[in-house]
Parts: sequence; structure tokens; C-alpha cells
Amino acid sequence: MGDLIVATRRHFDLRPFGPLSADELHVLADLLGDGAWWRVRALGWGFDLSTWLQVSSDWIACHRGGIWAPAPGDYLPTVDWTGLPDDDRSTRPCAFPAPVDDFPHFHRLPLAASTSVRFDFRAVPVLEAALSSPTLCTVHPNATLDDFDIPDSPLVFPVTLADPAGQRLRVVQAVREAMAAGAGLVVVPELAVDTPIVDDLQQLVDDEFDSQVVVVAGSVHRQETGSAPGPANVSPTIIAELPAWACTQRKLVPFTDLVSSHQPSREGIDPSPREITVLVSERWRLATVICRDRLDSTVVDVLVRNGVNMLAVPTMTDTTTPYVAALGAFVDRSQAAAVVANNPKEFHGDAVTPRAIFGRPTAHEPLALWPEPGPPPEAIPLTPELDVSPSPATVGFNRVTGTVQLL
Repeated sequence: MGDLIVATRRHFDLRPFGPLSADELHVLADLLGDGAWWRVRALGWGFDLSTWLQVSSDWIACHRGGIWAPAPGDYLPTVDWTGLPDDDRSTRPCAFPAPVDDFPHFHRLPLAASTSVRFDFRAVPVLEAALSSPTLCTVHPNATLDDFDIPDSPLVFPVTLADPAGQRLRVVQAVREAMAAGAGLVVVPELAVDTPIVDDLQQLVDDEFDSQVVVVAGSVHRQETGSAPGPANVSPTIIAELPAWACTQRKLVPFTDLVSSHQPSREGIDPSPREITVLVSERWRLATVICRDRLDSTVVDVLVRNGVNMLAVPTMTDTTTPYVAALGAFVDRSQAAAVVANNPKEFHGDAVTPRAIFGRPTAHEPLALWPEPGPPPEAIPLTPELDVSPSPATVGFNRVTGTVQLL
């Protein structure tokens, strides 16, 4: 072991960023006991693409086909590439400084955290193929809140569909259009589906599109069972070859409306456990956070520190303005691609603009909005008549060119 560490130190002495620190060597020594980890020498800066991909492959090989829930204090390779297809840059040396308990390209999970993380390795090839597509899509099936049955009570649960059969036609057709346009990731808005629609989307992915797409199927209010029973807002991610509801994410931050003129209300869900699931492939780490979860600083820190470079955000909100600024900051900090899909088009007669937000890690126009915001409200009131964007709608974004297209 000592000879190997000496040889590793000599190797790193040749790089322009200096040798490994004593702490890095200790971590190296601890991990060398597992044969799959010998390439942990890539703790240093400045390695080429082939070395970094080999480190990622070794880590994936340890957990492939399963789910890994790391313990507090565990180390994991970040191996976090930018959220652009065919981009050979690693984000950690240039995007932001590592926290004090991290090493370059290696993250140590905190000993105490309010939000935990687990890594899902069950769909590595499908995820890799799908997210390597430059096209991301959102679907927006509804025009007004009349399309939903919303309980009139202090605890709002469950929100259901007023016309499930009509919604099924709208959502399935919109997702099919997105797939036909070559989308690798399709994001449906929050609470825009029910269980039969999710099952239909799973069938669509399995039968018609040869495993080349991932669908974040909005979310559903439902009673959860198992280890964490109770009312929940659950987002299923649909991936070919995995059963429906195999990959889910619970909402962590409930909706609250405590300052409005009408009866104060709160989303009647149990936000525990506070856990984020990250789907892993060779280059990509995909996570879904629902609506206000994206504005929670603890959640954002977990996403960034665990190398998420593709983020899906289904929302159902009367204003997306906070998400524009928040998504821009997240993309800049994490070098990730990100998608926000909001629904419906109008809340209580007021149009919501934008309804789709796309982020990509580039200095030139990192955010794209659909539809583009109109004049400020104090100049010209933003009314539904000013928003000529259709509903339902399917929107495509090319994260290489930065262009948005209504499909």
C-alpha cells in the first residue's frame, strides 16, 4: 500500500496543480481496499475525459442494477460533467470552490443533514442514451384551474382532475409529440396526471420509442404505503424497462397560502422523509424536485454537492418569476441543464408567464423562457388576451443552440 501511495504521489507531482494533499492520500488509502476503486487517483485536478469516464464507470460498476443509499460521512466521486451533450469539461475545477470537507471531484456526505440522498443505478444505459439528446421538452395540457378539482379546505388534499378522460388524451398526445420531435427528457407539470395516465405513459415509452426517452410524469396526490405511509405529492419518472412507479420523488416543501384574502390553506401532504433520489448514468445525474422544493436552499445544496447535472421541476404555481432567478443561479453554480414545466395557463383569470423555463450552462443566454414575458404590468396590464400561446402546448428546447420551439 505504501509503495502505491508513493507512486501515486509521484504521478501527481507532475501535474500543474501540485501534489495530492495528505488528506487526499489518506482517503486514497482507505478506498484502495476495494479493487473497483483503484482509479480513485483521479481525485486530482486536470485529468482528461477518458480518465474521468473510467472513474465514473468504476463507481457505477460497484452499484449497477441497484440503489445505493450512502451513509453520513461516505465519499463519492462527483464526476459532474456540464449539462451539455458531448461536452468534455468537468465542472468542479472551474465552476465553484469545493466545500471544506470535499476534495476536487470527490464529495464527502455531511455527518448530519436534514435532507438525505440516494443514487439509483437501475437504468444506466437507457438514461445515458436519452439524456444525450440535445432536445428537452415540456408539455402544458391545461388552460385554467377549472380543469382541476381542488378541495376548499385549510388542508388541500387531494387535488384531482375534473375530466380524467380528457386529460388523458391531452397529456398522452403532448408527450407523444415531444417524443416524435426527438426529446430525450420530457417534463409534465405538477398534478397534471393521475395513476391511469402514468400507466399509459409507461406503456407509450415501452412500446413506441425504443428506450430513448425519459418522462418526468408530473405528480399525483395519493396515499403512500410502505416504509413512509401518508398523504404525499409524488412524481414518477418513466424509464423503459422499469415498471411504472419504480422511480418516484416525493414533494418536500408543501404549498402554503397564508397571506391571501381568502381562507388560508396548506397542501395537506406529509413531506417526510426528506430524501432526494438521483438517477445515475455514465455522464448524467438526473433529479426531480417538485415546485417549491426548487426554492429551498437545503435542497439546492444537496443537488449541487451531489453532482446533479440534469434537473426536472414540475410546478403548479400562479407565478414563475421566482423560478427564473433561482434557476439561473442554480445553472451557474452547478453547470447543470434544467427544465421547469408549469400548468395551467391561467390562475384566476391571470396568465402565468413564462410557463416553461429551460437552463443550460453557457455564458451566452443560459436561460430560455416560453412564452417570453410581455411588458411590465405597470406599463400594460398582463391579461389573458395578451398571452396568445396555445393550451395545450408542447414546447421543445435545444440545449446546444439555445432555441425554443412550439411543437
